[in-house]
Amino acid sequence: MMNRRSVLCGTLLLALLGVGAQAIAQSYPQKTVRIIVPYVPAGTTDLYARIIAKNMSDIFKQPFIVENRPGAATIVGAQAATQAPKDGYTLLFSVAGTVSANQYLYKELPYKPEDLTPISLAGTSRYTLTVDANLPVKNIKEFVDYVKARPGQVAMGTLGSGSGGFFAAKTFEQVYGLEMIETTYKGTADALRELLGGRIALYPDGISGVLGLHKAGKVRILAVTSTTRSADLPDVPTMVELGFPDFVVTNWFALLAPTGTPADIISRLNAAMVKIVAGEEFRSKLLANGIDPESSSPAELAALIRRTSEISRKMITALKIQPQ
Repeated sequence: MMNRRSVLCGTLLLALLGVGAQAIAQSYPQKTVRIIVPYVPAGTTDLYARIIAKNMSDIFKQPFIVENRPGAATIVGAQAATQAPKDGYTLLFSVAGTVSANQYLYKELPYKPEDLTPISLAGTSRYTLTVDANLPVKNIKEFVDYVKARPGQVAMGTLGSGSGGFFAAKTFEQVYGLEMIETTYKGTADALRELLGGRIALYPDGISGVLGLHKAGKVRILAVTSTTRSADLPDVPTMVELGFPDFVVTNWFALLAPTGTPADIISRLNAAMVKIVAGEEFRSKLLANGIDPESSSPAELAALIRRTSEISRKMITALKIQPQ
């Protein structure tokens, strides 16, 4: 049986450990923090991460840098983040699919969603069905007719299994009974380059990536995948309006850390994210691209991840997609 001295020593040790952990969090960061983005540079996710990194650097008076680790539907970047030391010096800025859909799409996923701890939401977005502006189509019906006249010949681009664009593309194929060629890219910048070059006909992208190009007449947005029309595209119908009540695909951006990162550091990063998302620079950039800026607590983001995961599971089942 423990004697009183042992109990007191144990209590003192726990207290000292608590004080030590708090002191570490209060002095964080003491060196450069890297934010991993699982896409190529110049895409929308990369752009928002760089704004966050700049503002984090200003808040914490230490460098926050973006490190691009693209590939395999965000798996390369997510794996790099989950395998990093759990000390707050490696973060991940990614999208919904990383911690929701990927677990149902890959048999040997090198990480689990619970290997990443939520810090804060950054924004939410709807997807679009965007086509090459040079195609002889002005609406969804005309595009469907165009594809049906060329079975197995018309290409569409996605960012790989698990991305919102992938679900939008596959759902589009299914509801209209189409047969298209899927081409996978490591990032939005690559896919848009192919769309503008006429090498793919359809790219279901988040609204932020294509809104400016649509307004410039370089691409054509035929529909959006949210329940309501976008205020930036009042004349563009939703797929719900076109007769498909379950055709709803949305996306969100969030900052996460390897699970095991000290809670006090997570709290400090969350407070910084709330401040950044409310700031004019970040808000104006997102709103200009059709994205709703929105921060959250870690618990709120955790709940969103659970909801998104269940929606992804049901969609994957409905589309009869087999894990790779």
